[in-house]
Amino acid sequence: MKSIPAILALALAPFYLGAQPTSPGSPKPPPAAQVRIWFAVPPDSPPTPYGEASPLKTPFELSLKTPGAGPEMLRTCARPYAMLNYLDIAPGNTQLELRRITADAVTAVGKETVNLKKGAWYTLLIRPQPGREWATLLEDYVPPAKPEEEVVGEVPVRVSSLLSGVTATLRVEGLGKSSQWQDNSKQGEIVFSLPLGTHQVVAEGTFKGEKFSQSVFLRLRGDTRPVLLFSKDRYDRFGLAVQSLPEDR
Repeated sequence: MKSIPAILALALAPFYLGAQPTSPGSPKPPPAAQVRIWFAVPPDSPPTPYGEASPLKTPFELSLKTPGAGPEMLRTCARPYAMLNYLDIAPGNTQLELRRITADAVTAVGKETVNLKKGAWYTLLIRPQPGREWATLLEDYVPPAKPEEEVVGEVPVRVSSLLSGVTATLRVEGLGKSSQWQDNSKQGEIVFSLPLGTHQVVAEGTFKGEKFSQSVFLRLRGDTRPVLLFSKDRYDRFGLAVQSLPEDR
């Protein structure tokens, strides 16, 4: 026979830790989309000898508003190339507004709308440039239709750039596939569809007139959506990186 304290604990369990009782017929909200925000904002000045980037002279502020999902979320970019952690955002159309913050005023850069699928994972690339699209939604992860279903087939590989002045040819070693990237290419464009496994991608071209040749390895699973990314690291070095969903999701 259970003791009285044990019985009381069972009776009160739904009210501990903020839990709320629900009726069997209560509808469950759809799974949230997971969105990380990457501000592709270059530095105003070179990094220090220790590789530290100075704060931006004109920070940016991004608001995200999903109809019927409560107050808008605000995220600020105060340092170059800032990437934020994943956010839970209700699926559906999300309204984005980007603003530039100066000492005298807050100036609107523009507005965009992105459509988020329930349970999907995304990188939202923010790249403010005059007269060009500033928001690109990249899909990191597509879950299988059923938990026990294994995703098979080929994996799409996208290309983006945080930098201007890049012209490159990308090829996949041993598969005879190649693609071109230049300043007017579309951010997040699918350039390859590759079978599962490990592949070497070689990029050769120029960055602001200087020649380069680099290679990266892609380890592809059926549930990843990798992005080949031209960018600079914290020491201001140009390079090609692989950006995808973290392994420890």
